[in-house]
Amino acid sequence: MMTYVFGVLAGLVLGALVALINYNIMKNAVKKNSDKAVLLCNFSRTAVDIVSLGAVFLLRNALPFSFEACIVAMAAIM
Repeated sequence: MMTYVFGVLAGLVLGALVALINYNIMKNAVKKNSDKAVLLCNFSRTAVDIVSLGAVFLLRNALPFSFEACIVAMAAIM
């Protein structure tokens, strides 16, 4: 039971870090105020999300907590 709790907590922390990275990417794109910057921003944010979720997926056997709980919580907070 505690492995699910730790998995959720880890997912929330990792998701929050990814959301912070995405926020900084968006903030920089909005400062530039151009269509090209916003398009590149959307691509970059999608790439960051895919890489982060993929990293958790690939490390699922090495994680000491519930992979399912971690990835669901991470996706929910992103």
